[in-house]
Amino acid sequence: AIKPHSIVPHLAMSVSLGCEALDGMTTMYYIGAGKVHEANPVLRPVQHDPVAFTLRKFGIAGAVNTGLWALEKDHPTLATIGWLSNAALKCAIGLRNDRLARGVLR
Repeated sequence: AIKPHSIVPHLAMSVSLGCEALDGMTTMYYIGAGKVHEANPVLRPVQHDPVAFTLRKFGIAGAVNTGLWALEKDHPTLATIGWLSNAALKCAIGLRNDRLARGVLR
C-alpha cells in the first residue's frame, strides 16, 4: 500500500499536472492553427480566448487535484490511481491533438 504523503502520490500528481499542461498547450496551439477544435463542452465556448481558456482549464484541473489531494490523506493508493489515470487521459489527448493536426488521424 502507498503511504500518505510519500513520494509516489506526489510524483503521480506532478505527472498529472504536466500532462494537463501538454493537453492545454497542444489544444491551444492547434486551435490557433485551425487544425482542431475543443471537444469539452465546458471549454468550447472559450476556445478562441487563450486567457479564458487557460483559466477555465486550470480551474477544472485545480478542482480535480484539490479533490485528489484531500483523498490522498486517508486513501493514498486511490488518489495515486486517480492522478495516474488523469495523467494517462491528458497525455493521450495531447498526443491525439498532435496526430490530428499533422493529419495522421482523420
